[in-house]
Formats: sequence, C-alpha cells, structure tokens
Amino acid sequence: AYDEPLPYFIYAGLVFVPFVEPYLHEWGDDWQQDAPHELVQLVLSGAQSEAAEQPVLLSRVLPSPQTAGYLTLADRRVLSVNGERVLNLRQMHALVQRLQAECDHLAFEVQCVGGPAVIAIDTSTAEQEAKAILETYRIPAAASPDLCGQSET
Repeated sequence: AYDEPLPYFIYAGLVFVPFVEPYLHEWGDDWQQDAPHELVQLVLSGAQSEAAEQPVLLSRVLPSPQTAGYLTLADRRVLSVNGERVLNLRQMHALVQRLQAECDHLAFEVQCVGGPAVIAIDTSTAEQEAKAILETYRIPAAASPDLCGQSET
C-alpha cells in the first residue's frame, strides 16, 4: 500500500483522502511526536468503530476564494457533511455529490483541538471553483480513478 497512489477527491479546493498510517510518515521518523496529536491518537486508539469505517482527512486546503480563512484546517479528520456522519471516502464522495445537487451550502465538520470546526462551502460556485483549482494546480481529475466510477465532481 506504500507505493500505491492514495485515493482522493477535491471539492472547491478541499482535498480529502482516507486516513491510513503511512500518511503520518509525512512527518518523518518522529511522526508520533511531530504529526497532529488527533491523528496520532486515531492510529494508537484504533480508528474504526464499525467495519465499513475508515476515517477521512481533509489533507489540504488549496487557496481559493471559497477556502479563504480555512487554510489552517488541513490535516483534520472529517466528522460529518451537513450533519451526516462520514464513514469512509467512497461514502463521503457519494454524500457530497448528492448534497451538491440538493443544498445551497455544504458544511464540513472537522475535528479540532477544543471542539469541531465547520467549513461552509457555497454549492453554486463550488464546481467552477473546482475547475479553476484543477487547472491552477495541474491536477488531472477532481477524484481518483477508483472514485470516478461514481458521478464526477
């Protein structure tokens, strides 16, 4: 799994990936000391409370008008979207696709020290924002091939 690309999807400049221990190795050999405490705790405590669960991380916040003010919220576990619990990346991708069509805003609740934070994204401009982000950062697709079997972002 170390040499396989990590599944991902991007929504309006927010980059989501499944949480796997190798992700923490980005902080080097002392990741248990240097990585965000909440993520280290996920590994040490066992992140799953049910079989289909694999925590999802907001791994990066790419600068854009929609993400202004949220840049410090990278490397956080996503708890819910519009109040619906996130179980894994595939389920979250499908949830975001459904809510994008149904709602004016998406509210991503992320875990922070001291309590959750909410990132609000306007769905009316999210798609054009995503296209600009992909072009700016030369990202080939808004989602990894394993998620593209579902509806595109």
